[in-house]
Amino acid sequence: MFYRPRRLPDQITLKYGPHDILERFFGMADAKAAELGLAVSVRAEFDPLLALHKRHRQEWGPLPASLDPRHSNLRIDQAFWIEGLDAKGETAFVHAARLFEWENTNLGEEVRSLRAFYDDPAKPLASGVRFPLTGAAANRIKGRCVFLGGLWVRPDCRGRGLSHLVPRLTSAYAYTRWGFDYAWGIVETHLYEAGLTGNYGPYRTEGPFTAETGGADKIDIVLLWAGGPAIVADLAVAIDPETKPSGRKIELPHHGETQNQHAAIGAAPRQ
Repeated sequence: MFYRPRRLPDQITLKYGPHDILERFFGMADAKAAELGLAVSVRAEFDPLLALHKRHRQEWGPLPASLDPRHSNLRIDQAFWIEGLDAKGETAFVHAARLFEWENTNLGEEVRSLRAFYDDPAKPLASGVRFPLTGAAANRIKGRCVFLGGLWVRPDCRGRGLSHLVPRLTSAYAYTRWGFDYAWGIVETHLYEAGLTGNYGPYRTEGPFTAETGGADKIDIVLLWAGGPAIVADLAVAIDPETKPSGRKIELPHHGETQNQHAAIGAAPRQ
């Protein structure tokens, strides 16, 4: 018999953010998952995520180094991943989050130095890995910053609304757990332009930038980011589509951006 997690609201302790909105959202997300025959689990150990990725590498793509226990010390108080299990106990989706505390630095500096991806960036830097985020937003984003990445939905579960639900679920749990100032991610430009990440939330964009992934390999990438208040305002709309983000003031103990412009967040840098 496989492990069947408790109902989602029973796994979550509300800390930061407006509890009424978050409680309703987690209840809605749990009910939606149940309608699809799925149970949601919040997980802390990343070795199982790495093993899962290896089994599904062909349809998943690279696991971000930020979420790979071979490259990063993923402490239990600074990282988690969400897993959806079907009736057979097989994984239907995953998404992960990791907290960075950048009071004396910023996103651009941490990405350019590769410290956002590797505990020891010396080797990838020497091999030619470069992520030159030089825009104004990247250099302004600091404080408590959450990286969201590693999103995967099993091919036979796609087209069922999970690309809209899962990223919001991950960011909502990250917010109530850490009360972050910003959420961010990186996606390859061609995926963003194709609209494949257009359902994920209130994310703004900067770029494109050309990243070097080692050797002669290069990819065009876009930075995606949103402030904590925009994340929460978007959750309010998710539970009540009649809510107008600009017409409702949500008091939050943070100084993140308040804009609610649409973009997306998806895959993260390659290893």
